[in-house]
Amino acid sequence: MRAIVIKQYGGPEVLAIEERPAPTPGPGQVVIEVKAFGLNHAEIYFRKGVWGDVAEISGIECVGLVKADPDRRFAPGQKVVALVGGMGRSINGSYAEFVRVPSTNVAAVETDARVAADTARRIGMHLSFWLVASMFLGAFAAGLAATEGGAARDGR
Repeated sequence: MRAIVIKQYGGPEVLAIEERPAPTPGPGQVVIEVKAFGLNHAEIYFRKGVWGDVAEISGIECVGLVKADPDRRFAPGQKVVALVGGMGRSINGSYAEFVRVPSTNVAAVETDARVAADTARRIGMHLSFWLVASMFLGAFAAGLAATEGGAARDGR
């Protein structure tokens, strides 16, 4: 598989596209065919070496299709999102054609295709893997900030 690899710490010029073996899942892991991934400040810190040793393949989130799940939580071809769980830090991340992640950090993307297509058409938007990738981490961060940082609770 092709992957964007951190060759040494530094600026964007240290990244290189290289071939790596495709990952295989073990128990509690899912392999995802990456369709899109987000770019985050955390990955800049990884690449610069600010946070210490990191995986050679960066990327802390992605959207894609399930390639393999030995625990059968997810079906092959199912649309999913994955976030953190060590991606890019202690395990190879999503800047690759495939990524292996803990199944606890994977969620199915369930959509009503007819409603989504109609809504997209009305607002002139194409709902794609890129759109899901761009919205996912922002929504997660906002929810986390509201519930953990802002102490939001039910009824408040």
